Amino acid sequence: MGLRHFFRLLPLVGVCLATTAGAVAVLQLPAEVTSRMSGAWDATLQTPCKPFKASEAITFSDGAARLESFGLTFTGALEGAEELSANGLTSLAGDMPEDKFHSYVLCAEHKNFMETKHRPGFGSEIRTTELVEYVGHLVENGNPAPRCGLAKFNVLIRVIGSDTLGLKEDSWRYKQSLQYVEMEFSAVNLTAHCLHGVGDVKAKAPGSQDGNPSGRKSKKRRRVGQISSTDDALRGVVDRRVYEGSVVLRLTRLKPPEKSFYERYSSSLFFGCTMILCRVVQGFMSYRTWQRVAS
Repeated sequence: MGLRHFFRLLPLVGVCLATTAGAVAVLQLPAEVTSRMSGAWDATLQTPCKPFKASEAITFSDGAARLESFGLTFTGALEGAEELSANGLTSLAGDMPEDKFHSYVLCAEHKNFMETKHRPGFGSEIRTTELVEYVGHLVENGNPAPRCGLAKFNVLIRVIGSDTLGLKEDSWRYKQSLQYVEMEFSAVNLTAHCLHGVGDVKAKAPGSQDGNPSGRKSKKRRRVGQISSTDDALRGVVDRRVYEGSVVLRLTRLKPPEKSFYERYSSSLFFGCTMILCRVVQGFMSYRTWQRVAS
């Protein structure tokens, strides 16, 4: 038990040392999430800040992974931690001041289970699917953490995986039991510097000098704090939340969980053991027959 927790703390210690040196941007997830993400994942970022949309393959090992294109490290928080590090949001939100947000708090967890006799890509291996949603608040530097329930949630973490009931935390099946993780950060001050077209935009009518052909001012209003959906740079970013200022990060497992050695070779082992047993029985019977003939 002690060794297991010791090895779990190793990536956290490394992240803390690197962060102190100013080298690593960190985004923490609940420990019960990262402990189930071992393996290769596709990370897709959608943000109203440049580069707007990016995708990269990452690998989780010992509860940690690195998103190289943004210099961001994912890691798990300590069990029972009330505040989770979010200083890595700086790298996902363009030129946001480094001291804008340093952490976030989770206020609630909602969990549901549903029977899935057949999961696409997983066959009949996952009989029960687990759906989990965490909600919380970002914490601005210099301000106390907002009290849960008194403000609108601006942190959402959605998780999809298989049921882990009866599995040990150090088993390979437990460590690969999640298939999808989505993080959404939607604080107003997070990407406000990337939003444009804020306020009223005067539109000139064709053939007129000042856009007022009938003596009345014609104004085309755009929702405050919202990106124009016609921006060429944002074509291909299909999530509507991004146009409204949210940062959305999706992690999708690249391949189904690996099978154990026994599951992969059980039929071969059974066939081999059967053949060996038959040979042993056949040899024993031949030996008994030879003894009777010799006597």
